[in-house]
Amino acid sequence: MGKGSNISDYSDEELAMCWLPEGKRTGLWNLTRVKCLAAGMRLHQEGDCEGIFVFDPVDPKQARLAIKSVKAKAKRQMTPERRAALSITLIKARKVCQEGLVSV
Repeated sequence: MGKGSNISDYSDEELAMCWLPEGKRTGLWNLTRVKCLAAGMRLHQEGDCEGIFVFDPVDPKQARLAIKSVKAKAKRQMTPERRAALSITLIKARKVCQEGLVSV
């Protein structure tokens, strides 16, 4: 999928899926368009081989299809405990570097 493919806010109740593949992918666009329309998404804007769909993020079928279509990845959430442990490690590493024990 292209660098421009993403999911973003459209309104208070809906999200928009921007589908922009790298290169001309007309066949893939046609397949994606059919799947999205069948799932109940609304085609907001269409080009030769790209488009924007508006969908309901509460609808599990539409949400899964949007995530899969743009190949979105879940961002890992760091626990407060892990964040604290990493902060301590960073503080120690900075102290060692300042003391000249590690040459950069």
